[in-house]
Amino acid sequence: MTEKEYIIHQLYNDISNLENQLRDNHEKIARLKKAESGISNELSELVDHKPLVFAPELTSYTWQGKYAEMFLDIRNGINYAYTGIIQQTEDLLNDISKKISELEAMNTSISNTISSKRSQLAHLKA
Repeated sequence: MTEKEYIIHQLYNDISNLENQLRDNHEKIARLKKAESGISNELSELVDHKPLVFAPELTSYTWQGKYAEMFLDIRNGINYAYTGIIQQTEDLLNDISKKISELEAMNTSISNTISSKRSQLAHLKA
């Protein structure tokens, strides 16, 4: 095998590996977008239901005393947990979005590299 044939063979291997990586990244992006959509829908539902933590409203006319205060403390604890879950979910969605952007940037770079290697290949074959 001549040096030129070796380089051509190596370029074909590189292109094949890069195309596999590109395909894998596209699959990862699709899975991440699907997960992002599902999580976003669930987050929306969670946010919509958060006001229910304080329903029905308790006043001194409806309920008062030791148990009313304990109940209000529990409600506040649930509200705090809700807020924490919402924040964690928003952080997760941000992380997913960043990963999608990262993979898309990688795909752009990989596509450029593939084009470059194909150009080298065409030049060597000419």
